[in-house]
Amino acid sequence: MKSTLLALLLAGAATGSAVAHDYTVSLLQSPHHPNEWTGSFNLSLPEPIDGNYFSDTYTFSPTLNGNFMANGGVVNFYGNESQHIHFTSVSLNGKKLDTADGFFISGAHLFDTGFSGPLVLTVKGYTGASASYSGSLNITTAVPEPETYGMLLGGLALVGVVARRRRAA
Repeated sequence: MKSTLLALLLAGAATGSAVAHDYTVSLLQSPHHPNEWTGSFNLSLPEPIDGNYFSDTYTFSPTLNGNFMANGGVVNFYGNESQHIHFTSVSLNGKKLDTADGFFISGAHLFDTGFSGPLVLTVKGYTGASASYSGSLNITTAVPEPETYGMLLGGLALVGVVARRRRAA
């Protein structure tokens, strides 16, 4: 009973000491591809004072209209264990990213995932000392498939045939 109570108190203390920050990241449109956008960021976490837990929220601007595909994530390269960031939860618009912990690298990523609306990335985790991570998102807005253009041309040709027949009659 005492160990359960102690565990609950420690869990409450750990979650209560999380530091939360909000950031805005500018999406830059590709000069060569008007339907491609990129947003990048770097963050250094200072030496924790009240605990090692953090929660960062990134809002990407401008808001893109329609449906789009996103690729990207966050990464922490570390030289020793005290600089290691343990990502506990990383999500984009509520969709969880796949997290991984490797030898001198940790992070989270997503590939070709569909979204719509404003993009909000939430990164949560903990570290033993001052550490840093960086991330980026690559966005591709909807591009019509070649079949769509074919159907458009076919429809225009059909309208032209009907108009020509009406004129001839």
